Amino acid sequence: MKRAILISCYYPPDGGVGVQRVLKLVEHAPRCDWDLTIVTRHPPTRRTTWEPADETLSNENEAGRVIRVPMAEGSSAGEMVPGQAGAKDSFLSGVIDAVKEQLCQGSFDAVILTMPPYGMSPIVPAIREISDVPIFVDLRDPWALDGACSYSSKAQWSTNNQWMQEVLGIADGVIANTPEAGVQLARAVSGLSADDVAVVNNGCAISAFQGALPPRPRVMEDDRLNIVHTGTLHSHAFVRTRGFIGQLRKLKNYRVENISISGRTAYHLLRAMTLLEREQPDVMEGVRLTLVGVEDDATREIVDASPCRDRVRLTGFVPYQESIAWIRHADALFVSLFGLPKGHRSRIIPYKIYEYLASGRPILGALPEGDARDLVEKSDRGQCADPCDDRALSQALRAVIEQARSMGRETPPVQPFVHEYDWTRQCERFFEFLNRQIERAASSQSA
Repeated sequence: MKRAILISCYYPPDGGVGVQRVLKLVEHAPRCDWDLTIVTRHPPTRRTTWEPADETLSNENEAGRVIRVPMAEGSSAGEMVPGQAGAKDSFLSGVIDAVKEQLCQGSFDAVILTMPPYGMSPIVPAIREISDVPIFVDLRDPWALDGACSYSSKAQWSTNNQWMQEVLGIADGVIANTPEAGVQLARAVSGLSADDVAVVNNGCAISAFQGALPPRPRVMEDDRLNIVHTGTLHSHAFVRTRGFIGQLRKLKNYRVENISISGRTAYHLLRAMTLLEREQPDVMEGVRLTLVGVEDDATREIVDASPCRDRVRLTGFVPYQESIAWIRHADALFVSLFGLPKGHRSRIIPYKIYEYLASGRPILGALPEGDARDLVEKSDRGQCADPCDDRALSQALRAVIEQARSMGRETPPVQPFVHEYDWTRQCERFFEFLNRQIERAASSQSA
């Protein structure tokens, strides 16, 4: 059995989608003939919107395999700075020391760093300096190529991009989580060949979305047509760009992609609902939208300003298993991404899409061109529209509502192509890539 050190800032009791990929790698590693030691942080004293706690994900049996490093009092992962400027962060130094100690005490076949936060990236050159153990970087988002990241200037982005190239260029392999991101990373990083980049999508445990239904969420009305969104919206970033001051902020900052932030909020869906209610009120009869996830002031502000606010419920953060219940009992599901210009393909896929596909429920996709839209359109249970086109979104909404009504509340069998995204298969791909790269490196050295 091969051994690896897996470094992840986020690990239970951290919750949210950011921890699911790591949890599944740890769960499936033994079956793939790998043994993982996890290096992560102590549970922080201060949490942001993006790092909620979820005690239900903790596993007491992992105590001996998890090494925890304290963060500075009051600090958060999002404040870590990528590049040499952040290399002296006390938490980062502690992680590097913990990894070095493990490498000195035992034999390991690989070190795996999964990000974000990208402030963890100095770990790669630090370990490379003291060890020839193969190092792999698992990117849950495409780092400097991700248009969701905002920079104070193009020069700041350029510095971050250069640092990304340096780090990925000395890695023994890079794992992207979408096909489009994999293509773009292979092109962008001169030190990488196509063979050095693998695509391992996120996924879902299909069995959790099929079979007997879990208990219905207590506040979910049985006599409504329930449209559900799970996860965190980017409402705060959108609200900050509204109005005169907001537009100045938007002009000042730099993004590598020309995205419309409003697409990844409920703003355009609420406008589409208002349009449909005004023009075809019978279609909207009994429709309820539930936003399941962290309830922030910006999302509440967007909802409160909508004429159809009485149709909307915000649950606040719920444990992961409860979010599964919301998905499975939904009549239809909503997923959105940032708006992009025509012809520009998005490089990300929201984690929830895999779970939505596994549930078999109709999906309303407010999605630009890209891998995410391709997946929804591949199913026969999805309707897609440009994220920022209220009219097109209202038409897609109507089609999804009609589809949900005709379908009833049965649990349809999962479609064959969705099985490719079961975590069992995705983790196999992950460790197969590590095995292949390690064997390649060994062959090169012996030659």
